[in-house]
Amino acid sequence: MKINNEWFVVDKEGLKQVESARAKEFILYELISNALDEDITKCDVVIKSFGNKHLIKVEDDSPNGFRSLADSYTLFAPSYKKENAEQRGRFNLGEKLVLSMFESATIQSTSGTISFLKNGKREQSKKSIDKGTIFEGYVSKNVLTKDDITSIVKKCFNILIPKNIVLTINGKQVEKHNTLKVFKLELATVGVDSLGNLFDTQRKTDVEVYETSDKSYICEMGIPVVETDMSYTVNVLQKIPLNKDRDNVKPTYLRKLQTGVLDAMYEEMSEEDVKDSWVNTALENASEKATSDVFAKRHGDDAVVFSPSDPESSKKAMADGKEVIYAGSYSGNVWQNVRKHREVNPSLAPSSSSLSEYKTDSIISYTDGFGTEEVELTDSMKYVSKLSKEMHNILFNEECDVNFYENSADNCLARYGSCSLYFNISKLGKKWFKWSVNKQEILALIIHEFGHYYEGDHLSSSYNDALCKIGSKLILHKYFCSEE
Repeated sequence: MKINNEWFVVDKEGLKQVESARAKEFILYELISNALDEDITKCDVVIKSFGNKHLIKVEDDSPNGFRSLADSYTLFAPSYKKENAEQRGRFNLGEKLVLSMFESATIQSTSGTISFLKNGKREQSKKSIDKGTIFEGYVSKNVLTKDDITSIVKKCFNILIPKNIVLTINGKQVEKHNTLKVFKLELATVGVDSLGNLFDTQRKTDVEVYETSDKSYICEMGIPVVETDMSYTVNVLQKIPLNKDRDNVKPTYLRKLQTGVLDAMYEEMSEEDVKDSWVNTALENASEKATSDVFAKRHGDDAVVFSPSDPESSKKAMADGKEVIYAGSYSGNVWQNVRKHREVNPSLAPSSSSLSEYKTDSIISYTDGFGTEEVELTDSMKYVSKLSKEMHNILFNEECDVNFYENSADNCLARYGSCSLYFNISKLGKKWFKWSVNKQEILALIIHEFGHYYEGDHLSSSYNDALCKIGSKLILHKYFCSEE
């Protein structure tokens, strides 16, 4: 009995069953990709159905043709393409995966002809052509249905063809797409060491951006490899590190590409475009200009971020018509990127509490150092001080410290906190304290400030309840103020 001493034997039927789980367009993508890697000016694809099978024919005009026919049946042989990051092949695997799907096939080129027969054998002859390569094979309808063929043909029109090459599918030319933008980006790719071993590396390459009408793809040098939710189709002009099935990339690669696209395209994106979910991911590392533009389009130029330490400031901003952005709207990585960009652009989504017109400042920041010794008190001021202390005792059964200070930088008329009441003479003026002519205003301001005994936020329902509670308590106490 003859013993096969080869290390590996590949079962063609088993390989076909494995590859049948893939999207069937890979068959034509691989064949067209091989042609595009050569020095061609045209590639013609024909797909016809005959009885219970389909004919697939791919022909190009490469001057060198198929360089080594042995590559068509030798798995993982060293490929001349793998050292060139700007060519698609690397493993010498694609042709074998494609061939596993066919009942029979023939490759005719400048170096001869090789036929893969239905009985599992192969034959090779010296019959050659002057230039180019012709691949011709038959696929059973059990492998490719009529719907599969329709889908494959349709998806081939998504291929981004270089300007110097004409690709036709059943006689119809694949349209050239207009490039919206080209930008440089350092991306992961596949390198080769001195021994020919593959390794992951980084390399700067051109990335082309195209408008998309139906679905968006990441393309590897024109061949769609991954469907994405981005607003554009992007074409990476170097090898992309893909999984074995060549239909997905690592999340880190996708995020970097999304960020690059946003940085390149933010000015052209509409208010609707920037709402897409992929933009949230891109914002984690987007540039300051892209981040600022997206936030302005989403939230307005004057939007503020909710301040949990000063909720009243956020409510004041909202009352002024500004959008308040809450922390849960974005990931922690996005907010980290925003904080970094605020160092050069402080107006980028500032916290509401950082704006002077909304910030609820502490009493100490305005009154420290401004005591009664700095202000000469009138009799009217002394009376209001006494009145305030009595009211505080009645309302809260606690002593109140009353002070007068002068600070023109403080826009508040008065401040209250920790059982201390402060009147700002710079804003009120000494005549304001004349009780006989200004009872209502004086009482109103004292009640307003005492409301903060229960609640600091002017705009909350709790503060409104506090004022009602104080008013009713004063009436029930039968508090009547005498003349000065």
